[in-house]
Amino acid sequence: MISMEQAVSKADFRTRFAAIRAAMRPDDRRAADRALCEAVIALPAFRAATVIGGYAPIRGEIDLTPVWQAAAAAGKSYALPCTVTGAAEGRMVFRAMTDFSPDALVSGRFGIPEPPDTAQILRPSDWEGGLLIVPALGFDDEGFRVGYGGGYYDRYIADLTSAGVTLTTVGLVYAACRVPALPREAHDRPVDLILDERRSAP
Repeated sequence: MISMEQAVSKADFRTRFAAIRAAMRPDDRRAADRALCEAVIALPAFRAATVIGGYAPIRGEIDLTPVWQAAAAAGKSYALPCTVTGAAEGRMVFRAMTDFSPDALVSGRFGIPEPPDTAQILRPSDWEGGLLIVPALGFDDEGFRVGYGGGYYDRYIADLTSAGVTLTTVGLVYAACRVPALPREAHDRPVDLILDERRSAP
């Protein structure tokens, strides 16, 4: 367990969480990913949602393929993020997926797989009652996270909240990268639910 005394800055936690993920055995990672996806699919919020927001995993992130497949089988929309350039620099949009194969994705601005420009952009109203899975290197027990420092998800969720949208945000994390408390800033937004391969908590 990492304590605040051992790591007092987000950068310190970021480095430590990345090292923990990189050191995981492949079999342990696959088992944890499977357990986490099963936990998401079992959520009442997943069953009730018509739109599921996820991500294409990079740098050892949790593989959400079973969630994609379950969403498609249940007739739900599944959307992935795309970064925006130009006037909306530093923000992102979500585009709905119709093809769930890896070949359907293109390399985005930061080398992250994302839907092509031809995929439909979700409007704020499309998210009403939806479920958004928020990636991170690590989470604390109150739902605050350490990501890669871009703030994209914080801004996106803040925009949805400002538009009056009600949705459920969930953070998935390996148990070794879950801590009691993380440093936080004024713009940080906690997720509604935390899931790791051992336990879950609001």
